[in-house]
Amino acid sequence: HFGSYGTAAIDTANGNVLWKRSDLPCRHFRGPGSSPVLFGNLLILTMDGIDVQYLVALDSASGKTVWKTDRSTKWTDIEPGGKIRGNGDLRKAYTTPTFTKVGTETIMISPGAKACFAYNPTNGKELWHITYAGYSNASRTVIAGENAIINTGYGKPHLVSLKLDPRARGDITKSHIVWDIFKRVPKRSSPIISGKYLYMTTDEGILSCIDLSSGKAIWSDRLRGHFSASPILANGRIYFFSEMGDCYVIKPGTSFQLLASNKLDDGFMASPAVTGKAIYARSKSHVYRIETQ
Repeated sequence: HFGSYGTAAIDTANGNVLWKRSDLPCRHFRGPGSSPVLFGNLLILTMDGIDVQYLVALDSASGKTVWKTDRSTKWTDIEPGGKIRGNGDLRKAYTTPTFTKVGTETIMISPGAKACFAYNPTNGKELWHITYAGYSNASRTVIAGENAIINTGYGKPHLVSLKLDPRARGDITKSHIVWDIFKRVPKRSSPIISGKYLYMTTDEGILSCIDLSSGKAIWSDRLRGHFSASPILANGRIYFFSEMGDCYVIKPGTSFQLLASNKLDDGFMASPAVTGKAIYARSKSHVYRIETQ
C-alpha cells in the first residue's frame, strides 16, 4: 500500500499481482503514512490529504470498493472565495485505525486532523466524533479497558482518555472525555499500556509513566535522542528505538528502571515488530532481528 500511488494484493506463493488500485485520489503532500488494516474480508485504507479526507474499504479478494466515507470535519481554514488558508498541513493525518468491541458491536476508531471519529467498520457509517486543534496525527489510539486513549497530533498535542459508550452518537467532546493532559505528549509515536499504566516518550526523549485511571504522571525521565518510532512491549519489558540508533529497554513500574541501552546504527523511525522471541526493527539502512532473553 502506497497511499494514492497505488494498492495491490500479491500472491505470496508466486509473486503474481492479484489486483491493484491506483484510482483512489488523495494529495498526501508530504507523503502517505497510514497503514492499511484488515477487518474480516475488508481492507480499509485511510486517505487524509490536504485536498480530500476519507476512508475506503476494499474487498480483500477482488479489490473492489465496498464502502467509502468522507470525514465530516468542519474546516476553519477556508478564506472567502473557497481558497484554503496556508499549505493544507492542518488537514492532513497519518493514523492507522484501531478496532475495539463496545457493548456487543465492534467499532473502528480513526483519528484525523481536527477530529477523531468512530465508525461501523462493516458499512463505514460514522457513529461519533470528538474535536480538537491537532493535525498531522500519526499516533495510534490505544484501548485501556472501557476507555480509548487518543493523541491529538501536532499543534499543541494532548492526550485524551475517552469513555467508550455503546450509546454514544454525534459530537461527544463535552460529554465523554474522562481526562486529558497536555504535558510531555508526543507528536508522532504511539503510547503503550502495561497493567494500570501508560508509557510514552516525546519526540525529544522525555519518557513518562501515566496512571490510566486519573491521567496523573507517576514519573518522568529522559532518554537520549529523538523519537518517532512507537515502543513495543515484549516479555515484560518496553523497548524504545531512537532516531539516533539507540535502543532503550525499561521495566514497567512505578519508578524509572532502565534495564539496558544498546547502540545500533544510523537511526530508527519505523516502529519495530515482535514475533516469538525476536524483535524486528528497521533503521534507515538495515533490518535487524534481535533475540529477546
